[in-house]
Amino acid sequence: MRTPFLGAHRLAGGVGIDTNEDHRALGKIGRLGNLARIRRRIGLNLLGKREKQAKEIFTGACKEITRARAESGKPLVIERWNLRKR
Repeated sequence: MRTPFLGAHRLAGGVGIDTNEDHRALGKIGRLGNLARIRRRIGLNLLGKREKQAKEIFTGACKEITRARAESGKPLVIERWNLRKR
């Protein structure tokens, strides 16, 4: 499956998302694709939460990511994971 091209200009840099077990980290990505700095940490404490609570927490995190991207005016960059067994 090919990744769709969204038309972002590479020299603009971007807002990157780092996915961790209990939080998402938003960082500034430079034009060469390297992390320039961490901008904010978004907690995702879902342990012991009911499904509705977990959805609300996750939705809030998505809104915060979207807001940060819009404020920066830069494209969103997400790591591509290869989870296939070797």
